[in-house]
Amino acid sequence: MGKKLFTEEAFEVILNPGEWKLVSSLVPPDHAPVRHAKHEQWRRNFQHNHFAREILFALEGTCCYSFCGRLYPCTPGTAFLFDANESHDLGYPPFADGLRHLWIYAMATDLVAHLIEVRSGKYQSVASFVLTGTSASLLLEETWTCLASNAAGTAPFRRIRIISALSSLLCRIIAESEDPPSLPARGGQQPELVETIKRHIAYAGGKGVSWDVLAHIAGCSKFHFARLFKEHAGQSIHSYINECRLHRMKELERAGASRKEISAELGFAHQSALSRWLKKGR
Repeated sequence: MGKKLFTEEAFEVILNPGEWKLVSSLVPPDHAPVRHAKHEQWRRNFQHNHFAREILFALEGTCCYSFCGRLYPCTPGTAFLFDANESHDLGYPPFADGLRHLWIYAMATDLVAHLIEVRSGKYQSVASFVLTGTSASLLLEETWTCLASNAAGTAPFRRIRIISALSSLLCRIIAESEDPPSLPARGGQQPELVETIKRHIAYAGGKGVSWDVLAHIAGCSKFHFARLFKEHAGQSIHSYINECRLHRMKELERAGASRKEISAELGFAHQSALSRWLKKGR
């Protein structure tokens, strides 16, 4: 099962959740921070954060990865859980090599997953999956949201809840891998991928989204993502983001929000920036 996409080594890692290591703000990290001069120098220029929750699950190879300003070992069986707006590395440093990682982007009830290989800092997608409204994705969202909003419970209990939800999700992804994978750049799940990203933008009200991040989630270049989005959505990504922002602004106005509150909710640094956006006709 899943052996065409998941190697024997990767499969063994997935089948042994008792040996997984978690790095997350939901529980004390299982790995201690490390120092790596070359990586620390590189990451000064390659950090990002955004609205979507992300999971990095290491399957093969060893490296370091940053989480909220600190470096941690990234060994097979390590799961990094990045909550919305938690900073982490953008891509991989040029000396990262021989890695096989599963990236999962959690957006409300939708999930996008990419199985990637890293060679000399460059990565390519081996396979991509879009899961919409599955029990596994709902369990992950419910568990993550519950633990993020409530600090109660012992660390071991919180940890087992995370691992249980993640185990269910990985089993679902392996089941999906029994069918021929469809890469976003080659058709297959393109319409479903675009619809998932549209729901993500609408849910965020256009806040905290950018072409860079959305292309990153889609697993393709900015140019290809812009073309892909327009082909399946019937409008440009810029137009759709503005449409969602305007819709959210009207909701806030009806709720009696002040202009300052609206500016902050839509992701504008100042009220004047919101005013300029409105004057430009968006």
